[in-house]
Amino acid sequence: MFKKTNSSAKILLLMLVVLIFASTGLGAKESKNKEYTQKEEALVNQWLSSLDAKYLGEIRTTTFLKMLADLSVLKQEKAWLDQISKKAHFLGGLGHFSQNEDGYGVLFVSLDVALIAATIASSYALLPPQVKFDSLDYFGASRSQVNAAWDGLSFLDLLPSLAAWIGGSVLRSLYLELTASHANDLAKEKLADGRIKFDARPYFLVSGDQLQLGIKINP
Repeated sequence: MFKKTNSSAKILLLMLVVLIFASTGLGAKESKNKEYTQKEEALVNQWLSSLDAKYLGEIRTTTFLKMLADLSVLKQEKAWLDQISKKAHFLGGLGHFSQNEDGYGVLFVSLDVALIAATIASSYALLPPQVKFDSLDYFGASRSQVNAAWDGLSFLDLLPSLAAWIGGSVLRSLYLELTASHANDLAKEKLADGRIKFDARPYFLVSGDQLQLGIKINP
């Protein structure tokens, strides 16, 4: 049922597995802080409902600035949480270091590195003996010798090693989700109790004969 494959096909298969590992573990994932969009919409709706003016020209500049100031704080909070989420999905613990939680950071980084090392070690240990470093000198052997060693293997020969690699990738993906969630929860607690605060950052911009209002959102 399973025919022997050449070394090029095996290398391609291993590359695909590496890509699976990268996409499930090392890739930064989209932030889940969607409630901030709802907060922004609620703030704008509240602001609009409280206006006495019927026309845009009747709205005072100070009123605009108040709205922009409140929006800028929400935007900065969301940008900060997004940064934490992306770092935490790249390497467990980075999201904790970003908010000076060094104890958690060291713990989660160490566990993540250990998980990566265990995945690599188990995958290597389950390779067929004839293609391991103690049996095949990849730096000293000729290309034909390396190809001959791999050409003698079938997909079933490589299956245990691939299974260990994919299993480790899935476990790491779940681990990163847990650590990112923990980092995100800590950050939200700090925002809620005032340990982390962002200043309102509305601004005026005069360009020629135009006056522009805006907000700065980088935390």
